[in-house]
Amino acid sequence: MKEFSIYHIFQLIIKNFFIILLSAIVFGVGTFCYCEFHLQERYASTGSVVVTNGGILDSTVQDTQATASDKVNNSDIAASINLLTTVKDILSTSDIYKELSMNLGGKYTYSQLKSFATVTKREDYSLFIDVRFEMNDKDEVARITNMFLELTPDYINKFIPNSSVTIVPTSESGSKTYPQTFIYTAVAMLVGAFLAFVVFYIISLFNTTIESEEEFKERYDIPVLGDIPDFAAAKSGKYGKSYYKGGKYYGN
Repeated sequence: MKEFSIYHIFQLIIKNFFIILLSAIVFGVGTFCYCEFHLQERYASTGSVVVTNGGILDSTVQDTQATASDKVNNSDIAASINLLTTVKDILSTSDIYKELSMNLGGKYTYSQLKSFATVTKREDYSLFIDVRFEMNDKDEVARITNMFLELTPDYINKFIPNSSVTIVPTSESGSKTYPQTFIYTAVAMLVGAFLAFVVFYIISLFNTTIESEEEFKERYDIPVLGDIPDFAAAKSGKYGKSYYKGGKYYGN
């Protein structure tokens, strides 16, 4: 079995470059076509909800003549942050999705809508809760997200009276989340090139044929006295008055 160095691996890549490239192209084109014509696209839309205990989003905060007692203080922020986990749980209950289903005319069941949705806290010390819907229609997903957000103020106030709720609607259409065709195609091309190289590497690894005088000297510590001509080629007249040395034919 041959022992390969980085130099030999590099030579192997150069020698079979076009086949390796062709393999990468075939894998890439196949993956691209599979993503574009077989996989179902999915789109996501994200809006936000800000819920406070009433001290932060109160209208008096915007009044330049507000007294010190009207201004936001740390206790208001801390109390509002403590509400986030509760609000997240509220927005994960089934009733709001049932109401959303009714507003959509029963086009989707509440369980379907719930499976489309993800409700998360943005950060540990942020007042924002992100509501994300994902489905296969980029316009529909944005419409459903905004309809859900419109339901949140009244629904949250059923559980947390006197809380202040502000919504941040999403854009008019969702963004594509699946499949990531460009990324999948690039990865497939790398995989195709790697697999082709592995095949050539394994073949070369177990190839015991000595192809040149230099290779013989590298593999065996034996002096070379001379080369044996290729008599079969000489007899056929393929090489004329030629001789074979160092893996090459010389002469006419």
